[in-house]
Amino acid sequence: MQPESIVSLAQALSTLPSKPGVYQYYDSAGKLLYIGKAKNLKNRVRSYFAFTQTKEQGIPIPNHTLSHRITLMVRQIAQLQVVVVDSEQDALILENSLIKQLKPKYNILLRDDKTYPYIAFDLDLDFPTPIITRNIAKTQKNMLYFGPYPSGCRDIVNSLLELFPLVQKSPKCVAQKKSCLFYQIQRCKAPCEGHISKQAYREILENALEVLKTPSKLLAMLKERMAFLSNTLRFEEAGIYRDRIKKLINLQSLSVLDVAKNINLDVLYFYTGESNNNQVESSVIKQGILLWLFVRSGKVVSFSSTIVRLKYDYDPVELYTQALLNAYAQKLPLLPDAIVLPDIKGLSMVEDFIMRAQGKKIPLIAPKRGEKAKILALAHTNAKEILHKHYQEQGNEYILLEKLKQLLNLDSIPFRIEVFDTSHHSGSDCVGGMVVYEYGEFAKSAYRRYKLQGSDEYSQIREMLTRRALKFAQESPPDLWLIDGGVAQIKLAREILDSSGANVCVVGIAKQKRDSKAYRAKGNARDTIYTLEKTLLLEPSNKCLQFLQKLRDEAHKYAISYHRHTKRKALTQRIHLQEDGLSTAQITRLLAIMGSYEAIKDLSKEEAKALLAARRKHKGTL
Repeated sequence: MQPESIVSLAQALSTLPSKPGVYQYYDSAGKLLYIGKAKNLKNRVRSYFAFTQTKEQGIPIPNHTLSHRITLMVRQIAQLQVVVVDSEQDALILENSLIKQLKPKYNILLRDDKTYPYIAFDLDLDFPTPIITRNIAKTQKNMLYFGPYPSGCRDIVNSLLELFPLVQKSPKCVAQKKSCLFYQIQRCKAPCEGHISKQAYREILENALEVLKTPSKLLAMLKERMAFLSNTLRFEEAGIYRDRIKKLINLQSLSVLDVAKNINLDVLYFYTGESNNNQVESSVIKQGILLWLFVRSGKVVSFSSTIVRLKYDYDPVELYTQALLNAYAQKLPLLPDAIVLPDIKGLSMVEDFIMRAQGKKIPLIAPKRGEKAKILALAHTNAKEILHKHYQEQGNEYILLEKLKQLLNLDSIPFRIEVFDTSHHSGSDCVGGMVVYEYGEFAKSAYRRYKLQGSDEYSQIREMLTRRALKFAQESPPDLWLIDGGVAQIKLAREILDSSGANVCVVGIAKQKRDSKAYRAKGNARDTIYTLEKTLLLEPSNKCLQFLQKLRDEAHKYAISYHRHTKRKALTQRIHLQEDGLSTAQITRLLAIMGSYEAIKDLSKEEAKALLAARRKHKGTL
C-alpha cells in the first residue's frame, strides 16, 4: 500500500492515479469527512464533482446526481488523501477498518462486530458435554455446533446441564476417575467411575440435543421446572428459571416459522420505518434497526438487533457492506447455506470477500417468493416491532441528548459517551477507569480499568487517554469523551485525539469547590462545564448538567472501586512479603527496583538481599 500526503483538492483532482485504493475527504480545518473505496481512484473521486466547474472555480461543486448527504459533504471538502492498494478487495477491507478506527462524519458506523458464541459438543469423546466457544476447534474433527447465540448462551448451557444428567464440568472431569458433588446431587451419572455405559449416556445426549434443536421444547421444560420449584416453595431457585425464561422467550415467537428441515440461513434486514430515504437534513434523531436472524435446521434459533443512528440519508450498499464485513471477517464454526437480505445491488465484491474469509461460497440471495421470502418478511415484522419498542423506551433520553448537542455545540448527537476518571492515594496505587454510556444505559461490558504509572493527575489522564486512543482500531471511538477536569485536560484530550485522527468531541466537567474541597451535594452542585470554545455554569436543576454529573459520578465510583481493590491486593501482598522476613523499608526499596509486587513475590531471601545490596552499592558510586 502506498499512502499519499494530504493535498489541496484542486491539486489532488489533477494527479489521481487510475488504481484501486481508499480516498479520505477532509474539510478546511483538517477534520475527516468521509472514507470511501474505489476500483479506480481517478474515476471514482472525480465522479463526486461537477468536474469542469470545480476545476474552473477552485471550489467543490457537487455532481447533481449525488444524494443529499453526499452533496452536503462535497461542499465542505478542502483536502484529499488517497491510499493506493493492490486490489479492490484490499480497498474494501482497508475502508472498513479505517471507518471503525476514525469514525468519519459522513460515514455510517456500525459497532456490532462482535463474534457470537456457539454451543459445541465433541462427539469424538466417549461422554460429550456442552461447551461454549467462539472459534473453530483446531484439533477436534467431529464437532457438533449450535448457534450462534448473541444472548442467552450461558443460560442455555446451564439449563441443559440442570435438565439432563450430562457431564457437568469439562471433558477432563471424566479422566479424574473420581465422582464429585454433581453425582451426589444426581446431576451427573458419574461416567468417571463407570456408573453409566457409553450407550446409555448417548441416549441422554440425544435427548438433550433434540431439546437444543427446538427452542420451544426447552422453554416448555424450563417453565415446568419453574412451576415445580414454585409449588414446593423454593422461590429463589424458581426466580433463576424465571430470569432465564425471560431471556429466551423471544425465540419462541420467532421459532413458529418452520422451513425446509435441513436449511441453514443467516438473515440480515435493516429497517428505518420509512418507505424511502429522507433527503432533508433534520435535527430530529432518525434511527434504524439492523436485525440478524439465524436459521438452523429450518428453525430460527437466535437473533441479534442493533440500533443505528442516522443523521443524514444513508446508502444501503454502504450499510449492508459494513454489516457483512463485520460479521464474516473471522472464520465461523457454523456457516449458513446462504445469506438472505433485501434486493441490494452492488454487493458482489462482499460475496467474494466472504468466500475468501470462510473458505466456502455463501451466496447472497434476495428471495421474492417461497419459504425464504417468508423468513425475510418475518425479519421485517420483528425489526419494526423492536424499533417501535425502542422509541417508546428511549424517546425522552434522545431528546436530552439532542439538547446536550445544541448546548455544547457538539459535532453530532452523543449516542455513545466514554467517561474517564483517575484515583490514587498520595501518588501510590494509581489507577484509572473508563465507563461507557450507550443506548440509554451504562454499557458495563465496555467498562475498562487501567493501572497507571504517572505520579500526578495530569500525566495519569494523558496515559489513560493515550491507551484508549491506541485501541480505536479494535474498539471504535465514541461520539464524546467526558473528562473529569477543566481546560487543561480538554486541551490534552484534544491533542491525543488529533494525533489519532478520530472524530470525537471532548467535554470537561469540574466539581464545584467549597472551602477548597469538591462539593458533591446531589441536586445542588453547580459544577462547571468546559469545551474548547466556552465555559458553562448551569443551574443545578438543569437536566443536561444533571446528566453529565450522573456520568461523571459513575466513572468516579468505578475508579474508586478499582483503587480500593488494588490497594487491598497490595496490602495482602505486602503482608505476605513481611511474613517471608522482609521489612517495610526493604519492600519499599524492592518495589522501586522491580516496579510491582508480582515481580518480587517469587524472589528468594538471598535474591532479594542481593538486589538490595546491589542498589546500595550503585547509590554509593553516584
